[in-house]
Amino acid sequence: MFEYVKMYVVYSANNFAMQHKRKTISGQDVLDAMKEMEFERFVEPLKRSLEGMRPEVMVKLWTKYDIVQYPTVSKINTNYT
Repeated sequence: MFEYVKMYVVYSANNFAMQHKRKTISGQDVLDAMKEMEFERFVEPLKRSLEGMRPEVMVKLWTKYDIVQYPTVSKINTNYT
């Protein structure tokens, strides 16, 4: 079941990125997808966790879990508003 939830979060986050004419999803796209899926209780802990990560670590995680097309470190948006 987790795989389906993960795929739907990525799909929803990708839609947010496409709406903003971007090819790479950002942390904010994932947070917005979680809110849209009514997983609000996970948004703040996830936001705090993402804020503590260095961009290089985020790229390694994305690569490991095959979450998105692989962004370069310079393309990672770390502004979580």
